[in-house]
Amino acid sequence: MNALFSAERLAARPELIGIRDALLAADGAYLYEFMKKTTSPWSVLHRLVAGNEPITHDAVDAASRPGTSLLRSLLVDTGVLPERNERLVAFETWIERTALSIIDEADRRTYLGFARWRHLRRARQHTTLTTAQAAGHRRQLTYVRNFISALHAQGITMSTAGQAAVDAWLAGGPPERACIKAFLQWCRTNGINKNLTVASPRPSPLPAVLLLPEHQHHALLVRVLDSKESIDPALRLAASLVLLYGIRNYELAALSLANIITTAEGVWIRFGPEPLHLPAGLARFAREAVSARSVTRVGRTTDDQQWLFPGLFPNQPIDPRTLSSRLAAVGIKPEKTRSTAMGQLAQQLPPPILARLTGIKASTAVRWSAAVAASYARNTPWLDAPREPVGTRDKKTFLN
Repeated sequence: MNALFSAERLAARPELIGIRDALLAADGAYLYEFMKKTTSPWSVLHRLVAGNEPITHDAVDAASRPGTSLLRSLLVDTGVLPERNERLVAFETWIERTALSIIDEADRRTYLGFARWRHLRRARQHTTLTTAQAAGHRRQLTYVRNFISALHAQGITMSTAGQAAVDAWLAGGPPERACIKAFLQWCRTNGINKNLTVASPRPSPLPAVLLLPEHQHHALLVRVLDSKESIDPALRLAASLVLLYGIRNYELAALSLANIITTAEGVWIRFGPEPLHLPAGLARFAREAVSARSVTRVGRTTDDQQWLFPGLFPNQPIDPRTLSSRLAAVGIKPEKTRSTAMGQLAQQLPPPILARLTGIKASTAVRWSAAVAASYARNTPWLDAPREPVGTRDKKTFLN
């Protein structure tokens, strides 16, 4: 450490002082792990610091070694590198890489043109490209590539394909395949093939309800709300919001402190146009979560003034996949848990109110209500035994 950050080098490159100080402030065991392997971030940092070239994002990208994201976080946190939207950079790289799987050169150019014009351009318009937004762009482009690959398997290209090939491909898979409609429209506009369209997409199936039996859902709620359970306050709040209101993990991950409104009268969390008023029991957890936030970056605890769940990178929230893992550790499987919570809410709230409180689209709220009605029509045993309306006893007992 002393040899790399010598007095002479620090005098010539004062921007390195912050890096040295951050490493010296790190936990000793963590720093040892950081430095001991030749393929570790330390070896990359050693090369960057010992060299005479400026330290840039491109230089870190060129390293292409495990742990470079951790190193980049350190360099940004200490002001050596400017912040950049890492998800946007990763998405742009993903587009270029996946295009290589398209054999026909003309179709590869078509794919790249559409991906850059529609998806990359839209991704750049986001102030912060979230994990969910990036996943949505990737999912749609994956369907486009799969469609092109299916054509190539038949000896057809985008310029020679007929409507029958489109119809056959759409019929052979899930309704989500209809998302290539925008791609075909782009091809028509740009003269690549003016004869292809997606006529009438098949309706998507209604969401599944009660994937988690209600007695199990109730038991999870009891455990999460039990103050004797050793659960981090923010994680307890997140688990409660999934169990009671069906909030999705990527929405929880993106919760900023500005979304949490605390007054003497209570606590509200904003997911949609209308803030969600938390019951007294949950409000207590929310206050604890706001006051007990920290994140460990490069072996040192750092305060964050923006996010309820701070992430690895400065000014970025936690990755939703990381939050999902933490929820799973306390027994919460978001998909199953959400299906039961949303089913219960759809029983009690009209779709417009459900949409305004939880932030889902109005059409999605209608679909949840329809799913509940369809479940009753099939005589699905929603409740284990006759009891009060769903959720009433739980909230009375545990949240007040």
